[in-house]
Amino acid sequence: MHKGERGQALVLVILMTAVIFTVGTAALALGSTAHRIAVLEVAQKRAYYIAEAGVEKVLAKAKSDPDWVKGLPLDAESDFLHHDLGGNGSYAGGEFKQIIVKKTADTVTSATLEVTSTGEYRKARRTVQARAEINFVYSENIFRGLWTSSLTGVKLAHGADIASNVVASDGEIKLPAGSIVKGHIYSKTKVTLEDKHGGDPGVRLEGDVYCAGGGVAPGQESVYLGENSSVQNVYVEAGRVNIQENVTVAGKIYVRSGDQLDQNWRNANPEKWEVVPALDVTSLIPQYPNILTDENLSWYKENADHYYQGNITFDSGDLGNLQGLYYIEGNATFSGEYSGRATFVVNGNVKFEKYSGRDKASLVRRTPSQDVINILCTGDVDTQNANGRIEALIYSRDGSALIKNKTDIVGSVVFRDVATKGCEIELDYDPQMVAQYEQHLNWTTSFVRVTKWQEV
Repeated sequence: MHKGERGQALVLVILMTAVIFTVGTAALALGSTAHRIAVLEVAQKRAYYIAEAGVEKVLAKAKSDPDWVKGLPLDAESDFLHHDLGGNGSYAGGEFKQIIVKKTADTVTSATLEVTSTGEYRKARRTVQARAEINFVYSENIFRGLWTSSLTGVKLAHGADIASNVVASDGEIKLPAGSIVKGHIYSKTKVTLEDKHGGDPGVRLEGDVYCAGGGVAPGQESVYLGENSSVQNVYVEAGRVNIQENVTVAGKIYVRSGDQLDQNWRNANPEKWEVVPALDVTSLIPQYPNILTDENLSWYKENADHYYQGNITFDSGDLGNLQGLYYIEGNATFSGEYSGRATFVVNGNVKFEKYSGRDKASLVRRTPSQDVINILCTGDVDTQNANGRIEALIYSRDGSALIKNKTDIVGSVVFRDVATKGCEIELDYDPQMVAQYEQHLNWTTSFVRVTKWQEV
């Protein structure tokens, strides 16, 4: 090779080396940029998941802790991160930067929460805003005593002994002579306290009557206070009040118009009635709760701790140390003594039968201060044998309750209607049982429905 050619080759090698170096540097820079982008994307995703987890923590607390929801101020922001998590924002290698909760609506059975949650992971931040409705969040407003669509099936004879409020969401309440109610009664349409019958006294109501008079034609009767009945106060939004002989009104009768009361009675009892033009009873009477929607039934079926297909009987041997959620696709029969805390969802009918050593239908707690059982069913409830004692919180979506004579129910019941075979029923509302349910089982009947979810 000539001397000049060797010089040209050297220049060519230098140029090629420069090109390779440039391309390599560019490739390295490109790879580094791609890596940074990939790392940033991972960080952004993790920050989003942390923000999402902040919302889920709020909703989980709302579902299981109704007292916390009740204590939130309406339309005011609350710092969940500091007040409820103690300022500990560490989560999944990142942290919560803020979790703000605002309660925007609060009703008898539901509450609406707005949540803003910001998550951070390696300096990447994402913020999620959500709005959720917590249905049936306040269990004490579901299991409040005796809640029916209407109450007209209690037969005329010895009546009913009810130590609770009585609510009729859609129909009327008719109580036979001899009935004693140690609470208030609420009816959307009509209230009848029947006249004394034979040797039975009249109806004794130790609380107030709230009657909306819905669907009652103008000038027609919506409240009938039978002979020898006694009440505290009576609030009547629409319809006339028919007052028979020897009726005791300890307080007053409140009406929207004086025409709702007989003029002679008004004249004879001027201190016992009062006109309140803006009287609103309708808003006090909640809609009958539909806990077992098809959607909720599917959730119960999928999330049950124990699942049963077909008809089944639970006795004392099956009811010890209960815990969690039980789902039965069929009819269920209960009898015996139980311990623990559990919710039974029965997609069918429920019966209560006698158990070994007893000649009556019974379902009783081993430790009343601790044990609680909640039975939700779609069908009818039958106590089977008379003179029994049932200690439970019981709900029926569509069916009615056939309660035998002298059956003593302790807890709370929510039935479409109540019929009695025999004459006398007893119901004792147990606030201690409801409190145990609220503390340990509220999550089984509280449902979250997210209506808004967006990143901001």
